[in-house]
Amino acid sequence: MPGDAHPDAKRRRDGLHGLIVIAATVILSFLTAELAVRCLGTDPQRWDLRNFAAYPLSPQQRWSFLQPDGRLGWVPRGGYSGPDFGGLHLTFDLQGLRAHRTAPAHGLDQRPLLAVGNSYTMGAEVADDETYPAHLESELGRVVHNGGVLGYGLDQTILRAEQLVPALAPEAMVVGFIADDVRRAGMKVLWGQPKPYFEIAGGELALRNVPVPPPNDMTLDPLRAVLGYSRGADVLFRRLRLQSWWIHGQGQHAEAAHDQAEGVACRLMERLRWLGGAHGVRVLLLAQYSQEAWHSPAALSAERRTNSSILACARDQGLEALDTVKAIERAVRQAGLEMYYVGSHMSDGGNRLTAKLIAERLADVADPASRTD
Repeated sequence: MPGDAHPDAKRRRDGLHGLIVIAATVILSFLTAELAVRCLGTDPQRWDLRNFAAYPLSPQQRWSFLQPDGRLGWVPRGGYSGPDFGGLHLTFDLQGLRAHRTAPAHGLDQRPLLAVGNSYTMGAEVADDETYPAHLESELGRVVHNGGVLGYGLDQTILRAEQLVPALAPEAMVVGFIADDVRRAGMKVLWGQPKPYFEIAGGELALRNVPVPPPNDMTLDPLRAVLGYSRGADVLFRRLRLQSWWIHGQGQHAEAAHDQAEGVACRLMERLRWLGGAHGVRVLLLAQYSQEAWHSPAALSAERRTNSSILACARDQGLEALDTVKAIERAVRQAGLEMYYVGSHMSDGGNRLTAKLIAERLADVADPASRTD
């Protein structure tokens, strides 16, 4: 019979048909899961059409609102007004400070306050009026400048404070950090971008890598270039606690300068004390916690250990210190993580709570250095 003349061809057709069915089933299942994650999730950015694996400091997104800087590595682009990596609107004034529209009710004749730090201070993934400096301005009725910068290590934060304090003459300064900022203080290349760093030489801090070399290129590998557009994959890798691999595992983008990061961070507290004393600025060191800290006791324990170590160094230098761990832990347990975090950062609710904690701390002037919150 004609149908039996070419059994090999028939087997090939059947095999191809089977592969098509399998592929179609996999694709349909993937699309169904993707749609479910986007429909059932609560993150307002879940509908973004972007590559979730591309870190904000990758070349594709880095220089929209940031620009290279010879001393700090990178700084906000002065006068920028437009979208950030999550599609939210960012506004920076001509000095590169994150702007907000809150207007203090009084205190305009008083010296302002200044907040410096990383993306938690700058307010990544929240609107201009949802950062903790914006909420702090409302809480205190005083002008609060936001000098936070995406991706900074604790070393860069203090170098930026040294630039901003003489220019802005604040009465008080909040220096925010998370545990990972301490690790970043031991890096000379971070997010694919060269940065300044300190090392301990002859018992003293020595600033290195300044002027900072030009940016390095970093492109997404084929896996993340395609799969990165899946919100489902992004959620899956975060739930599996593979966020560092998912977001940061993109080529040779990080290079350590030394293994003295915590020692350097501790020594930087002396530099911070000198800055405050030279300009008559009250300094409050603020320890914050990443979203990952609330996913496992081990992660929380590691962050608490690092933060407590740096806060102790600050107190040794007579600086004020505020650890937010108890208040945030209590709030997360009562209302859920989604109320206080969005994406990889604190949400409007988290920043509002943080501002309240800072305002209460700044209002307490009795023996401030002895406080251990």
